[in-house]
Amino acid sequence: MYKHIKAALVFVCFLSTLALKAQKIPEIISPDYHWKSEYSTLLPAHAFDSTQTNTSDLWVIGGAWTKPHFKLAQNDLVTTPLWQTTNFNTVQGFETSLITDYKINSQWILRGKINYGFKEGVLRPQMSFWYRASTSHSLFFNFGQEIKQFNNSPAIVPRANTYASLLYENNVAKFYQSDFLKGSHFFKKNTKNGQIQIKNTLGLERNSPLKNRSDFVLFDNSKKNYTSNHPLFPKNKEQTSFLTYSQFTHDVYFQYAKRSKENKSTTQKYSSSHSSLLGLKTRLPFSVQNLQNRGENTQNYGRSTLAIAQHRQQLQIPNLGQFRSFVMLGTFLKTKEIPFVDFKHFNGNETLVVRGPYLEVFHLLPYYMLSTDSSFATLHLEHNFQGQLIKYIPILSEFNWELVVSYKRLAVSSKSPYQELGVGLGKIRLDKKSSLRIDYVQSYYDKTYSKGFVFGFFY
Repeated sequence: MYKHIKAALVFVCFLSTLALKAQKIPEIISPDYHWKSEYSTLLPAHAFDSTQTNTSDLWVIGGAWTKPHFKLAQNDLVTTPLWQTTNFNTVQGFETSLITDYKINSQWILRGKINYGFKEGVLRPQMSFWYRASTSHSLFFNFGQEIKQFNNSPAIVPRANTYASLLYENNVAKFYQSDFLKGSHFFKKNTKNGQIQIKNTLGLERNSPLKNRSDFVLFDNSKKNYTSNHPLFPKNKEQTSFLTYSQFTHDVYFQYAKRSKENKSTTQKYSSSHSSLLGLKTRLPFSVQNLQNRGENTQNYGRSTLAIAQHRQQLQIPNLGQFRSFVMLGTFLKTKEIPFVDFKHFNGNETLVVRGPYLEVFHLLPYYMLSTDSSFATLHLEHNFQGQLIKYIPILSEFNWELVVSYKRLAVSSKSPYQELGVGLGKIRLDKKSSLRIDYVQSYYDKTYSKGFVFGFFY
C-alpha cells in the first residue's frame, strides 16, 4: 500500500511540474543545478548571481558547472519551485527542499533552506548569508544540518540518482549527515594580465553515518537489489564506513587566472586562457563516538592536511581547433587514520550520461574505486578539432559536427594507474539551441580493459 502511495506521489509531482508551466521539457527532466569544485575560490551561487552566465573560458577560471536553465532572479524574494528540489534516495526516500533567497540590499543576501525526508521524517534546516563588503572582499556564512555525498561528483547530481534508483534500482549516491557552522572570506583583485582570487574558510562540523531506510523502486527487478549506503562494501547493510566524529576545519586556496589573451596578427584568432591553484585543506578531529566498538588497538582519528595544486589551460589554435588540459596533484600529511569522509574522492561516472566539466570527470571510473588518503595525480587532455578535420570526411562534413579526442590518467600511491582514451563526435544538433556529444571510451586499470559509449547534452 505504501509503495502505491509513493508511486502516486511521483505522478502528482510530475503533474505539478506541468501546472507550474516549466518552459521546456529539459527543465522538467533535469532542473537547474550548480556544481563547483570543492577547491573553488569563487563565492557559492545564489539566485541573484549574474556570474552564472556561460562564457567560453568560464571553466578555465574555476567557474561553476551550471545547468543551462539558470535564470537571473527579477525580484528581491525568490523561492525555488519544489519540482526542482524533489528527488529520491534510499536514505531519505522521497525528499524535497524549500529554498528561499532574499536580497536585503546590494550588500546582503539571505538564504533559508529546509530539507525533509519523507521516509525518515527528519527536517534539516540551513541558513546562509552573503555579504559584499567591496568589489574585492566578500563574506559567506552558513550553518545548519544537511545530507551530503561522500563523492561530490557532478555525475551523481540528485536528479540523476533519482532516475537511476527508481528506474534501475541502482542507488549510486552514498550519503552521510553533517551538522556544520562555517564562515568564509573571499578576496578578488584584477591585475593587468588576469585576476587573483583567495578563499579562506574556518568551520566546525559533526559528521554522522547513515543507513538506507527505503527500498522503493518503480520497476522491481528480482535479480537486482539496492546496495547498502557503505561506499566500499555495497553488500554490508549493517556496517558503516566511519564513526560519528566532530572536527575543526580550515581551508585556504589561492588562484591566479589569466583570461583570453588573443593574437590577431593572423587571419584567425589565437587565444589562450589558464589558471593555477594552490590550496591546503586541514582537518582537526577532537571527538569520536563509540570508539570502543572498533577494538582495543583502535586510535582516535588523526589530524590531516591535504595539499593540492591544480592547473587548467585552454588554447584556441588557428586551423587546428581547441586544446584543453587539466592537471591536479595532491598529497595528505596526516598523523593517524582519517575518516573516509575526508578521503580524496575522484569524479567518476557509472551512468551513460556525462555531467559536469568533461575535463574533470573520468567517464568509466567507479565512484569510490580509487578513493585515497595518500598521494595522487590526475591528468586530463582533450583536443576538439572544431570541424577542421571532419570537413575532409565525405557525408560527415555536411553536418558541421566536431571531432574530439581525449586522454585521462589517474595515479594513486601504491596502486596501478587508471587510464582512459576516448574519441567522440560533438555539436550534433538536436534543435537550434541544444546539441549532443557522443564519445566511445576505453579504460585500462590493473590489466583490465573496459569500454563503453557515453553521452553529453549541451543547451
